[in-house]
Amino acid sequence: MQNLKLGINQLKVLLKMNNSTKKSYLFFSKDGYTYDKSHNQTNNMQILGSGMGKNFNEAFKDFKKNQSYLLTLDYEDVMAVKTVGRFIKKKKKKGGK
Repeated sequence: MQNLKLGINQLKVLLKMNNSTKKSYLFFSKDGYTYDKSHNQTNNMQILGSGMGKNFNEAFKDFKKNQSYLLTLDYEDVMAVKTVGRFIKKKKKKGGK
């Protein structure tokens, strides 16, 4: 019984640590468009920035504070995804390695 109690206490500590750890979120919007290299208009998603927080709401507040200039722009639908690892860089769509 003592080992079970110790296991439950360890689990509570781990859960508390997990809840207090800040997570990273990437914020983006489907509003807007860009151009490809041939100057053709392309509808796409605009990456607006990132935020850190214990949860989505806290990360959104951090995002708005650190990218406050975006509040003057006309983005209506802002979405977020929680990042879980490192970003992969320098991947090419066509050819090359």
